[in-house]
Amino acid sequence: MEDLQIISDCMEEIKSFAKTNNNEISLFVVQDIIKSKKARIDEDLLNKAVDQLQEQGIQLLPLDTDEG
Repeated sequence: MEDLQIISDCMEEIKSFAKTNNNEISLFVVQDIIKSKKARIDEDLLNKAVDQLQEQGIQLLPLDTDEG
């Protein structure tokens, strides 16, 4: 099973982006940031990343939401 450590740089970028947008980020942007840096990311790891972000108080918006 893959560990979130391999995408820790992506997680920091996601958190930084969310902080500039009232702690909100769309799921599309999360996926885009992770997949642009790591070619082979499975759904399980992506779900773990989303869970961790939500635990840290970041609100995940629907895929079709634009942060502006």
